[in-house]
Amino acid sequence: MKSETYDIQQLFQDRRQYRVPFYQRPYVWKKEEQWEPLWNDILEKSEARTNGSEIAPHFLGAIVLEPQERQGLKGVEMYHIIDGQQRLTTLQYFLSALAMRVRAAGEASLLSAIENCLWNTNPDTMQNLRSSASKFGQPFGTGILIAPR
Repeated sequence: MKSETYDIQQLFQDRRQYRVPFYQRPYVWKKEEQWEPLWNDILEKSEARTNGSEIAPHFLGAIVLEPQERQGLKGVEMYHIIDGQQRLTTLQYFLSALAMRVRAAGEASLLSAIENCLWNTNPDTMQNLRSSASKFGQPFGTGILIAPR
């Protein structure tokens, strides 16, 4: 097993897709118990960065991924989420909401960076554009609502 530290951009920027295996529990995070504390941490880090303060990294916890075998040269790297699907799903929700707000504000350069965390680029290299375009796959009938392009 290999252990590495990633920031959000590194986690979602590469041409990869995360899928939640059928045996994982459904999404259960609640506003008061998980969303608000995470959102408050994000706001605190954002305000510190805006004010030019030293920013301590936020530890999101361990995320365990199982690489899936790639079929041929086309396609994106695919990983099953063994541990961390609640956190990764929530981050995709946050990024999707942020993309909608930034799009409405007309901030094209910032929007591009956020959309790169939601969508895989270069559709010509994908085996199946419909299932490979988003960073978060929708297997086994479970879907994640992400901001439309």
